[in-house]
Amino acid sequence: MSRRVIVLVCILFVWCLAACRPQPAAESGTGFGYGRTVFIAHENQVQMYDVATPENPQLITTWETPGRVRRIVTDGQRAYVIHWPSEESWDSATGPRDGGVQLVNIRQPQRPQIEGYFTTRHLAEDLTVQGDLVYVSDWENVYAVEWPTPNAPREVTSLPQGLGAVAVEDNLLLGVWGSCSFRSGACAGGLWLADIGEPQAPLFLGQFTPELRPGYDVALLKTDTHRYALVAGHGLWVVDITDPAAPQEVAYQETTDGFHHARLVVKGHTAVMVSDAHIRVYDVSQPGNPLLVGQMDWHSPPLDMMWASDGDYLYVSTWDGLAIVDVSDRQRPFLVTTTAHTPIPPPQPTVTPAVTPTVTP
Repeated sequence: MSRRVIVLVCILFVWCLAACRPQPAAESGTGFGYGRTVFIAHENQVQMYDVATPENPQLITTWETPGRVRRIVTDGQRAYVIHWPSEESWDSATGPRDGGVQLVNIRQPQRPQIEGYFTTRHLAEDLTVQGDLVYVSDWENVYAVEWPTPNAPREVTSLPQGLGAVAVEDNLLLGVWGSCSFRSGACAGGLWLADIGEPQAPLFLGQFTPELRPGYDVALLKTDTHRYALVAGHGLWVVDITDPAAPQEVAYQETTDGFHHARLVVKGHTAVMVSDAHIRVYDVSQPGNPLLVGQMDWHSPPLDMMWASDGDYLYVSTWDGLAIVDVSDRQRPFLVTTTAHTPIPPPQPTVTPAVTPTVTP
C-alpha cells in the first residue's frame, strides 16, 4: 500500500471519529430543545442557541413576544411559546387579551415565522402535547386545544383548575400548583390528576394536597407495577398515583432552599431537581426511599430544565441565561458553561396573514 493511500485512510479514520463523536443533543419533543438547538426565555424574548459544542453555545437568532415568556416547548418543527400579556394589554379597558401561546415555525432557524396564537383568559404558565391536542394551563384553567392548522387553534374544552406546571402520560394529565407569600412566608400547593381519554369530557380523578408546601414542577416515574408523580416544591415529593383517584405520598425529601423556584427532570432511575441555590441528583430506583447521590451549588433562579438525549448533559434556562451541566457522574455534577442573555435587538420573525386569536368566552 502506497504512502498516499495510508495517509488518506488515516485522514478518513480521524474524520469518522470526529463525525461520530457523541454530542449533547436535546431530547426530542420533551421540552425547550430539539436536536442541537435550545430555546431560552429572557423577559419578553426567545433566544435560540446551537449547543452542538457544549463549552461554547452559539446564538442563532431571537424573537419577541407581547409579554414575559414563561416556558417553551418544541418538536423541532414548531415552538410553542407560553407568555404573559403585554403591559398595554393589562391597561386596556377589556383586560389582558394578548397573553397565551405563540406558535412559531422554526424549520428555518435563521428565519422563525409566527404562525398562530391562542389566547388564555388568565396568566399562562405551561403547556404539554398529547396526540393532536395541546393542553395549556393558566392561573385558573386547563385548556384542551386543537391546532389543526397554524392560524386556527380551537378550544375543545377547559377545566376550572389553575396549574403552574403540567405533564401527560398516556391518558393521564398531571398538574401542580403552589406558591409562597413574600410577606408571610406561608406556602400552599398540591398535585392534581385528570383522565383525558375523552378529550371532549376530561374527568377530574383526584388530588394530593400536602400541608404548607408549594408545587412548582412535576414529572412521572413508572415501574413494572406502579406509577409515581415526582414533584418539586420545598424538596422532592414522591406520590404513588397507581390509583389516581387516591394518590398517596410515599416519600418526601425536604430542602430549605427553592422557596419560590424549582424545576425537576426524570430519566431512568435518576431525578434531578434545581432550585435557586442547588442542583440535586437523586437515585429514585426505590421510589419510597429516594437517595440524594450528588449535588452542586447554584446561584440563579431556574425557569426550566431538560435532559440532553444522551443523558450526560442538563440544559438549564435561568433568569441569567443558559447553563449546561455535566451529570455523567451522578455523584459529581459540574457546570460546563454559562451563557448570559445577549442584549441585542432581535430580528422580528415574519408573520403569516393575521387572524383574530380564537378564544371561547
